[in-house]
Amino acid sequence: MGEDRSVGGSRWWRPLDGLGIALALVVGYPSLLYPLGPDQALFSYIGSGWLEGLWPYVDAIDHKPPGIFYVHAVLAAGFGSASQGAIRLLEWLALPAMGWVIAAVVVRSGRLRDGDVGAASLILAGLYFT
Repeated sequence: MGEDRSVGGSRWWRPLDGLGIALALVVGYPSLLYPLGPDQALFSYIGSGWLEGLWPYVDAIDHKPPGIFYVHAVLAAGFGSASQGAIRLLEWLALPAMGWVIAAVVVRSGRLRDGDVGAASLILAGLYFT
């Protein structure tokens, strides 16, 4: 109890992290049914167009870096151009990974404790989905 693990520690299950991640996924669950917003629709349009030979920043303009268009292009290639459900599922499932990255960056000691990742995931879900 109270034992710190390094960021790359070997123990994969931590109860408080699991609880925080589960709560974060519950908070984000309704987003799976949201329609695409204006930004996401544009990202999807540019990503799908990329697969059809259109060029980002030439045939359609947006100020975002190309990574987001690439993600939408990959989802369009795998799930069709109407990849609304796929992008929502990807956002939802990325919560624990993003929570881990945030916790690893924020923790000063370089050691994650039980609950750090779960708390970061839950705060992220609260900010992102509300």
